[in-house]
Amino acid sequence: MKKILILLGICMSLLVTGVLFYFKPNSNITNNRTSYTNTIPKNEAIAVSATANSYVQNNQPSSSPKNPISTKAVRINAIDAEKLVTMVGSSENGVKYMSIEESGLPPDEISNLKKDYDNLNKYGSYSGGEITHEFTKANDFKEALRKNGNLENVKNKLNFTPTDVNSILGVNFKLMGADYSGSLSEGKFNSLFRYYEDGTGKRFEINEMYLTPANNYSLNVYKESINFDLAGHPATLQSLKNAENKEIYNLDFNVNRRVFSISSEGFNYSDFLQTSMAIAHAAEKEV
Repeated sequence: MKKILILLGICMSLLVTGVLFYFKPNSNITNNRTSYTNTIPKNEAIAVSATANSYVQNNQPSSSPKNPISTKAVRINAIDAEKLVTMVGSSENGVKYMSIEESGLPPDEISNLKKDYDNLNKYGSYSGGEITHEFTKANDFKEALRKNGNLENVKNKLNFTPTDVNSILGVNFKLMGADYSGSLSEGKFNSLFRYYEDGTGKRFEINEMYLTPANNYSLNVYKESINFDLAGHPATLQSLKNAENKEIYNLDFNVNRRVFSISSEGFNYSDFLQTSMAIAHAAEKEV
């Protein structure tokens, strides 16, 4: 996703005001891929189309003529990305889409972003295939969950109800790590990181951040980072391999005031997309 400073996986423990640059990767991740200026994770991309799995088809929110349910997950080019952004609206869910030339960033930062986007287009990831944040903090989140006692205790620290990921991943996956982070408002935080394993080598991590005026959050998404259409939502998809040659997929997107950054290891491409679509559709129903 546009290299936007997306917040995803790794903790963001500060009060932030102002603009968040969506989908801009960064190797300095600390606790919940969420950050406004320099703590954004990188994600990799690859793409093909896929159809929604049974979860999506059986749990679709009610649709309206204006916003029909989409089960499309497909890579898109710059022209299609522009059309998609126009379709969803320039300020959907408090998110503003813009080009990096409109960002007002210093020239050297714009130059760096252009190099990242070039890597994304050529190699499928901002890093050119290098592991950056993916699953590097698993032990930290395991320890955080242990200290908090259980997921409910972590969720009690939040000012929103997170999307139900457990039912989407299924009974084979077990929550191994979790922690809260983000902006603190009235004693509550607005970001949740969760880490899962299935015992057979598959791993999944997701950071979900809730954007509300109370949190002083706004999100600027750079159009150059959008390379994927996830069920009608602009997204950034990346792919790379770990040291054991296992495929890792990353996807950044926003739905219904929620900013997601997810990574999978050991998933095949179709399963990853089906899981991503299920999460997007589930988030559409959240209040």
